[in-house]
Amino acid sequence: MSGSGFAAALARSCALAAFVITTTQQGHAAGALAIGACAAYAIDGRNACGPHGYATAPTLARAQNVALRNCYQDGGRDCVVRAFACDGAD
Repeated sequence: MSGSGFAAALARSCALAAFVITTTQQGHAAGALAIGACAAYAIDGRNACGPHGYATAPTLARAQNVALRNCYQDGGRDCVVRAFACDGAD
């Protein structure tokens, strides 16, 4: 794996871990990845430490759409999905 590929994979892993920890602590998605659901985390592509959004849903498409919408509602201007995971969902 190239250096930039490793960095991208590490960034995705860190973002997903932060998403799972944050949502579990806040009670939004505790156990969501263990019940056949999907989760997605979106950030503002121009300010990775700024606006963000996350969501869980029965399908990946729905989780990504809601995460993006939440990012834009949080003030993001160039929101992108940076991490997602599903457990038995499509």
